[in-house]
Amino acid sequence: MKSAIFYLLACFLYEVLSQEFIFDNGCTKNGIQFKEGEKYRHNRLRYQCMNGIMNILGCFDDSGKEIEAGEDFRDKDNLKYHCYRKGPIVGYTYIPEPYSATSLETIVNPSVKLGNCFKNGDSVKEGEEYRHNHLRYRCQNDIMHILGCYDDNGKIVEVGENFFDKSNLRYHCYREGTTVGFTYLPTISGLAVTSSQTGDTTCLHYSGTYKEGEEFKHNYLRWRCENGIMYIKGCYDGNNQNVEVGEDFKDAQQYTFHCYQKEKRIGYYWVPNRV
Repeated sequence: MKSAIFYLLACFLYEVLSQEFIFDNGCTKNGIQFKEGEKYRHNRLRYQCMNGIMNILGCFDDSGKEIEAGEDFRDKDNLKYHCYRKGPIVGYTYIPEPYSATSLETIVNPSVKLGNCFKNGDSVKEGEEYRHNHLRYRCQNDIMHILGCYDDNGKIVEVGENFFDKSNLRYHCYREGTTVGFTYLPTISGLAVTSSQTGDTTCLHYSGTYKEGEEFKHNYLRWRCENGIMYIKGCYDGNNQNVEVGEDFKDAQQYTFHCYQKEKRIGYYWVPNRV
């Protein structure tokens, strides 16, 4: 009789502790705590807390309208962007629309002489630079050419380099053919420690309970139960093969990512244009 009561009590406590653990963990984004299923919007991207991870659902425009991956949208300055999905990464990229003085002078300003460029209604002289929305332009031969990017402090960011905005979000400045833009990069894809210690040989994780040495894989990250704590040990690729920190891998859609460690945190980020 005592054994049965003890067993029922243990089951009850496990259910309560498990529920509290999931609630307490939730997700964290930009220093804000979110409950499971709660949604969040920031920097034109829509997030939702799912299984302890802030997943990006899609984009939204300046009016608040939801934009799905694969759709285009314009900001309040009428600049065009494309919301995209590449493997597990969702982001948006600027779509440049080159305008020449010849094609616009009769529409924007008939008195402007040839040799000038126009951008967002501004007249830019030949050879002058113009900046807008983290992108740097120069007027060359009556056309506004994109040179690269810049950060919130005005520092020049060259193509291929990364930069942070004022919210400490990370971006990559890239070139694809004649297109120059920037794309959001998740700085940390997961935390190194994601559970509380429940015993010497058992780990409690949002996905379940694991014995010492057991592994759990989700969203291209590998956890392992060690001394009662679930640690992220590395990544895995689209073929479910283990990937160590410092190595590149391809997801199921053949996009390339880099598995890395920053202090005690392990994550991965998209590597554009890498074969």
